[in-house]
Amino acid sequence: MKKRLLIFFACFLGSLFPILNVQADETSDPNKLANFTTEAALPENQFNKNVTYYDLMVEPGSKQDLTVIIKNTSNEKMTISPSINRAHTNLVGVVTYSTKSKEKAPNLKYNIEDIVTLDQTTIEIEPNESYSLPIHINTPNEKFDGVLAGGLYLFKEDKTKNKGNVKNYFAREIAILLRSDPSSTELSGNLKVIKASAGQENYRNVTQVLFENNQPAFLSNFSIDARVSKKGTSETLYEVSTNGLSMAPNSSFNFQVPLNGASYEAGTYTVKGTYSHNDQKEKFEKEFTVSKEEEKKYNEKDVTIDRSSIFDSKLVIALFVLLSALMLVILLILFIYLKNKKKRKKAAQRRRIAQQRKKRKKKKPSDIE
Repeated sequence: MKKRLLIFFACFLGSLFPILNVQADETSDPNKLANFTTEAALPENQFNKNVTYYDLMVEPGSKQDLTVIIKNTSNEKMTISPSINRAHTNLVGVVTYSTKSKEKAPNLKYNIEDIVTLDQTTIEIEPNESYSLPIHINTPNEKFDGVLAGGLYLFKEDKTKNKGNVKNYFAREIAILLRSDPSSTELSGNLKVIKASAGQENYRNVTQVLFENNQPAFLSNFSIDARVSKKGTSETLYEVSTNGLSMAPNSSFNFQVPLNGASYEAGTYTVKGTYSHNDQKEKFEKEFTVSKEEEKKYNEKDVTIDRSSIFDSKLVIALFVLLSALMLVILLILFIYLKNKKKRKKAAQRRRIAQQRKKRKKKKPSDIE
């Protein structure tokens, strides 16, 4: 028996190592992905000359063409998909230019995606060759406050077939900032808390706090402290503190407080906390409700919840029900068996009494004397 267990354990370990090797092969050489470079040709109206991205002072109603040089440093022909995207703030508080606008941003007067345009949606570059990508700017006729923030997003899909059906992607971003007034640097962002709600990210339960920057200015290096409790109680269920956050102009993002493997329970919750920027600190408090339907939906999908408890395991519950039913059947059979046994015993006793009476009747009178 011990020998069989050792053989099984060795086979199990052996089956793990190929998986680990495949993952290492696919990610150990990042240079396989980083095979093109970019260079922004900065024009004379570059406002901040200490950066390598576009930060332009533009005149209302003016038109301008920019050029970005993309070089294919590989020995293979490549296809790149360029796009101009408005600046967004992602879930971890980082400014990104990777997606198109899906809805209007708070207090946004002009969308840079309508002002800065491209001629092509795909470009092909021969091995070890360079390509000059033209970018067109059509500035609004009126001056605008603050900064219009967006970026050139260059996306490349690696079509190399990898083990495990894994696809590799690589992208580069070049920021494009437009200003029409030198005083734009004096404008600061304004952080507001809009609402709180239950949610899920990457199959993990989270509490989401929606923050909004409704000004055309960046917010950088701010921090958020948040804690969640049941309404009417002071006990903190889960909390998080994060610093070094940034927000794009006229953007919003859902700050997330992870439950760290805890289950949601239906009810009303309170999120309390503070957000700090420079020397300013503001408190916030929001309530949200988790319905029975949300409780079931989120908890069933959360991959971090410990389901080893006997009450959480459907298999154990099913086995418990099965064993209980089996026990009832056994008890029923035993009851019927004992009842029949008792009946048979009484019937045998009655037969013995009847036989004894029969024998007494058959005895002769002389025998009786």
